[in-house]
Amino acid sequence: MITDKQKREIVQAAKAYMIVKKVSQNQLARVAELIPAYVSDMMNGKLTTGTKNTPIKDQYFQKLANAVGYQLTKGLWWHIDTANYIKIANALHDGRADKMVRAVDGDTGLGKSEAIEHMMRENPVNTYCVECAGDQTAKSFIETVARSMDIKVAVNQYNLRRNISKKLLQEMDSQLIIDEAENLKDAAYASIKGIMDDVKGKSSIVLIGANEYQAHITKLADKNKTPFPQINRRIKEGGWIKLNKWSKSDLIMVCEEHHITDMDVIRILHKTCKNMGELRGAIIKLKTEMLNNPSATLFELSEILLAA
Repeated sequence: MITDKQKREIVQAAKAYMIVKKVSQNQLARVAELIPAYVSDMMNGKLTTGTKNTPIKDQYFQKLANAVGYQLTKGLWWHIDTANYIKIANALHDGRADKMVRAVDGDTGLGKSEAIEHMMRENPVNTYCVECAGDQTAKSFIETVARSMDIKVAVNQYNLRRNISKKLLQEMDSQLIIDEAENLKDAAYASIKGIMDDVKGKSSIVLIGANEYQAHITKLADKNKTPFPQINRRIKEGGWIKLNKWSKSDLIMVCEEHHITDMDVIRILHKTCKNMGELRGAIIKLKTEMLNNPSATLFELSEILLAA
């Protein structure tokens, strides 16, 4: 639960972020993936929204905190540059620099979302990220991209795609990040190819997927299915980035950075945490319980909280 005091601190951090990054409330709402009206109420010190004074959920304050880099879990978790995080961050930074298409392929929970959050936080004005859903049609995908860029969708799909490209070209060092791209319908790639063609050499596009995303695209390209040969060729020009599988050595490195060296505790964490995201949650939970139960050992708490 986020306390009222923490909510006020989040708002103060957000106001400072807006000044430093020179962004509007609407731009902040886009980065945080929040409804602008919610952000407006938050900035005005309100904990409720709408005519019915509906309480603003903790999860929305958490999203705002993430967007501006405010840590609610101070002392419980800190960022670590794992090998996979560095790969993803480099793909995003290099793509922005050389304006070539890149694609990242890796399992869930390896740091992709965190790297995207960092890029959005550092470049809130000209970075656009869309998260693809499994039930999303090709038309709803391109409409989602447009909405993320504050582009009206009251035009046909072709003109909508052209308007997206136009906005990317108008902004300096713009970047479009397509996350969870493994969920994209094949038909959506026609619009993606069109955007690639429109902004080639002038804007960055990065696709991020899981579940053997590279193998999927390569298979369709090898079958010569339109437009996948062209899509795969564009990606190869910038590069496919393959993330490493989650390993025990990764877990041990993160644990050591968080001053967890008891091998029995590490064994339990390795048994229960299948990726970085799960490990983060487990470490925060353990450290929180240590604060609440100072007489208990970390091993005792790990057995109770994680071994079940």
